Amino acid sequence: ISFRKFSADGTSAWRLNLFIGLNSKTKVLGQPDTTHINGSSGSTKPELDEKTTGMTISLRPGYEKHFAGTERLSPYWGVEASFTLSTAKVVTDNLPLSGNTNTATTPTDWMVLQTTKKGDGASTTIGVGLIAGFDYYIAKNLSLGAEFGFGFTTTSMPDIEDETVVSATATTVAVVKAVDKKIQGKSMQVGPNAIGQFKLGWLF
Repeated sequence: ISFRKFSADGTSAWRLNLFIGLNSKTKVLGQPDTTHINGSSGSTKPELDEKTTGMTISLRPGYEKHFAGTERLSPYWGVEASFTLSTAKVVTDNLPLSGNTNTATTPTDWMVLQTTKKGDGASTTIGVGLIAGFDYYIAKNLSLGAEFGFGFTTTSMPDIEDETVVSATATTVAVVKAVDKKIQGKSMQVGPNAIGQFKLGWLF
């Protein structure tokens, strides 16, 4: 979504682009099972899942200077800053090798090993650059357009954190088994950035 506020004479405009994206996916890794060894009355083997979630928020404020074109064409140039934040988390269920006897003589609740990975694919990006584009008015208040730019961006990626937890059972209290961190790097880019977008504008 892009919002622009034009000056009274229509030769300049302040603008703000906003993008919000959410994703969530659940993949079944193991099916539940009610069958027990030797007819045991132990609890049902649980379903094992892998859940992936993430979010992206982007804000791009800027300023445009418009020039005289034709009756329908309005070319412009300007400057724009950008800030983008992306998060990522994956939660995976597994069964530990020990703690799941579930035999006829010693039926137990199933223990589930749950690993949470945060930061793999997450990033924070800031940048600033020059932009140029045009608006073509196909009707009085309706326009189509395109835009390209040249600028600087820097991206930092958070540490990847792996946290492993064993779920509580009738005889076991949930405890954090381990927390491991993996340091990621940074990146920087200077150059042109073609914006492959189809702009549909409504003037009101």
